[in-house]
Amino acid sequence: MVRIYLDEGASADQVEATIRARLSDPEEPALEGLLTLSGSASLQGALQAVIAAREELDRDVKVGSIGVNLSIPGLLADDFRRHVLFHIDAAAEVQGYLVTAALHMSYSYTTTARFILRPLILNATPFVYSLEAIQGNPDRLAEIQAGLDARLALGDEYVD
Repeated sequence: MVRIYLDEGASADQVEATIRARLSDPEEPALEGLLTLSGSASLQGALQAVIAAREELDRDVKVGSIGVNLSIPGLLADDFRRHVLFHIDAAAEVQGYLVTAALHMSYSYTTTARFILRPLILNATPFVYSLEAIQGNPDRLAEIQAGLDARLALGDEYVD
């Protein structure tokens, strides 16, 4: 067993280049299979690497995956059957956590019937507070503080 280290957030192309180099290195033991964890880029890159390297290899390298979906652009059914050994999609586990959290929230906090009977869909723009940016602009700091105070004043009625 060999662990191939990749940088966090590596793209599929970076994963492919790293694995392809490892597969074609004659000084290293031959790899028969790859196991990818968590990132769709790692699965996509691993599959691209074994597909690209199979002409120079004397074997089909299999790829197993835990924690991602298999919606990979351009992946042919023949390549899938030839190189994917197994796939465990962790989305069901994540959905279980979300349902449990929602049930706990409903049990622990008062939830109005209107919210349960008529679901509310929020379309919000995400934002990030940067301490450096805030400290460099006193007017922005006052604006953000006033916004936070207004939200806190809403108490349990505020949904963010």
